[in-house]
Amino acid sequence: MYRYRRTYRGPRTVSPELVVTEFERLRLDGALTAQCVCDAARPESAVLHPEFKWDDAVAADEYRLVQARQLIRAIVVISGDDHSEAQSVYVHVADEDETEPMGKYVPLITVAEDEAQFARALAEAQRYLSAAEHRFAELRKMAEIRGGKVEVLVIITQGFAAVRGAMELLKAG
Repeated sequence: MYRYRRTYRGPRTVSPELVVTEFERLRLDGALTAQCVCDAARPESAVLHPEFKWDDAVAADEYRLVQARQLIRAIVVISGDDHSEAQSVYVHVADEDETEPMGKYVPLITVAEDEAQFARALAEAQRYLSAAEHRFAELRKMAEIRGGKVEVLVIITQGFAAVRGAMELLKAG
């Protein structure tokens, strides 16, 4: 049984099972890449077609939003005698009243001084930590299958547990 990740913001028009079936069909022809998925989904009759925006004006505008997010996150303020220390100027924070469903970027100093925004930024950091933990758990399973360095991945997993515990202390105040 398959499902979409909770964080997937796509249309979810096609069942996850059907998506996997199509991905496996594509994989038989070579590597599964974003380009081959887009190419296969292009015809209106294609299984995956409904999962994409085909209106070029809308798709282009959404891509520009991706670029804008990247640009906002790219700016750092430098400090230190050798200018080697870099700190984000803006931090992504989920919007509390959901007027901005994708959240917003707030100056780091503002988030540091506002308890509610700090809590939302911390919750978002916990979601990123969970995603990283999940990825390393997948790597650990792969290492177990192939006889790789499982012990190193166990240490990493323990490190995540320590970080999660510290984050809980931070939330508790």
